[in-house]
Amino acid sequence: PPPISVVVCTRDRPSFLDHCLASLVAVDYPAYEIVVVDNASTTGDTKAVAERAGVRVVREDVPGLDWARNRGIAEARHDIIAFTDDDVRVDRGWLSGFARAFREPDVMLVTGLVAPEALETQAQIAFEYQYGGMGKGLRPRWWDPSRLDAAALLGAHHLGVGANMAFRREILARVSGFDTSLDVGTPSRGGGDLDFFHRVLVAGLTARYEPTALAWHLHRPEPEGLKRQLRDNGRAFSVYLSTQWARSRRGSKAIGRAHVARYAAFVWVRWLVGRVIRRIGRREKLSLPFQLEELRGLTEGPWAYFATRRNDARLRREAAIRG
Repeated sequence: PPPISVVVCTRDRPSFLDHCLASLVAVDYPAYEIVVVDNASTTGDTKAVAERAGVRVVREDVPGLDWARNRGIAEARHDIIAFTDDDVRVDRGWLSGFARAFREPDVMLVTGLVAPEALETQAQIAFEYQYGGMGKGLRPRWWDPSRLDAAALLGAHHLGVGANMAFRREILARVSGFDTSLDVGTPSRGGGDLDFFHRVLVAGLTARYEPTALAWHLHRPEPEGLKRQLRDNGRAFSVYLSTQWARSRRGSKAIGRAHVARYAAFVWVRWLVGRVIRRIGRREKLSLPFQLEELRGLTEGPWAYFATRRNDARLRREAAIRG
């Protein structure tokens, strides 16, 4: 099996990280390393937890998940790089699932199944069974970009989530790293993984969903936490689509402005509004307050797009000044 670098990005969540690392060090795989990226934590607890687990820890002082992901890529020693989050626990066979998928030489990106670690509260049940959770099913799937239309290329969320993904380092020659203006820690609140998946497909690279690369996510247990998550999801997807719109104006031939506009109006917004209508007609399980939070996030998207670009420019200037 090929050696794999595992990257975990975290900030000021030592108890979550401790739980995650306990599962990672127990993975049944012959050759892998674990790299913890401490993303500007305000205390030394993150470093202490990583050192106690016996794994390598590096620090990225610029706050933002995609800054941390790019630092993890730079620090990784192996040609296959896997990512998970600090609120995730992986299965012992997690890396074997990725290795199985990468036996196909043309597969460049792999995502895995994310199941719920606990279903103890109504909020956790609502997220998994009413909203849809993070899992993408129990059957492997392939994405051949030569067979995908513009809508399928834009619908990159169907591939999986950044909490359970791996890719070959060689794709970075075709696709730049993660967009540092996106995801957690920025005004966008997310979308960095979707943008990366989208660019992989647009570059003509094959992706695969492999459910045996299994991990469990700790869903938010309280209703207020779930509301914030759904609001962030709406904002992040709106910023993601705004990002593709902006790129299309710069001359992208794969996705034109008309494609983005049609997808936003007739796929995404239509689905969100249709769900509200179904709920009013008692044909939708997810309650209206949760649905409205995601719609609220959608309306914040245009502002968040410009805010996150300004924020990224400022961070880059400050990083350049520091050296």
